Amino acid sequence: KWVMPGCVVELSGEDVNGEEVRLSSFRGSWIFLDVWATWCGPCNSEIPYLKKMEEKLRGKNIVFVSLSVDKTADREKWKNLLREKKMEGVQLRWNGRAKGVHEMLGITGIPHFAIVDPEGVLRWNNLPFVSSGLIYRILREEINDFLILNEQDEKYYIIHWMLRVVTGGVFRPVLSFNGFDLREW
Repeated sequence: KWVMPGCVVELSGEDVNGEEVRLSSFRGSWIFLDVWATWCGPCNSEIPYLKKMEEKLRGKNIVFVSLSVDKTADREKWKNLLREKKMEGVQLRWNGRAKGVHEMLGITGIPHFAIVDPEGVLRWNNLPFVSSGLIYRILREEINDFLILNEQDEKYYIIHWMLRVVTGGVFRPVLSFNGFDLREW
């Protein structure tokens, strides 16, 4: 069953301790959902941007849920990467068939980003990469009191996105261009 925006999302996964956690346990909060895998290069490239987004939105009514589609055989690899990258937020591993979550959210590739509202309803699906910065604009326009983003941060992300387009969509962070540090722009 494919969940369309406007429908309730019922997903669960196991945490690092093997306990099942359901998205419905976060009702009352916005959920930023990241579907990813340890073996996925673009997913790993997005981790620093996700961490920065979590930091910016700390104290806001949002829960960051990263749902790995790593196989059961790769459970330890997943746990080690979480420790190595010091990943925060709610870290879950999908314990069903990977195809199941892909079908449910209409995922054609990972990383896959979605936003679920406080009632558990899928509001935005298949969002652009966090590194593009467009997610900040979506959040600011749709949920004004939820996110306050200053113009300098927005410029950084938009310039970064433009450079990714110019460089052919290279999936590694572009933090400088011709010696110019975009983080300081």
